[in-house]
Amino acid sequence: IDAAYTIDDGMAHGFIDAWKEHGSAKVPVVTGVNGQKDAFELIKEGRLYGTVLQSPVEDGTAAIKTMISVLKGETVPARVPIPLPVITAKN
Repeated sequence: IDAAYTIDDGMAHGFIDAWKEHGSAKVPVVTGVNGQKDAFELIKEGRLYGTVLQSPVEDGTAAIKTMISVLKGETVPARVPIPLPVITAKN
């Protein structure tokens, strides 16, 4: 395994722990999603490459704005992209 992209920072942490128990000298690149506090610590320690910051505030704001537009009878886009910044040791 060269890399692991997990759907949650907790899952990334679990992968890192399991890999360590496996005892392999090879260290895969691991990323998570959510931007949880312990993910930032793992990034600082060099154990996690990065996390995708998925903010419930951004998600909720976009959903409410879209819902208001729909209720007003306005046309809304089929897809509403939400910014998902990647957090790594570089930033």
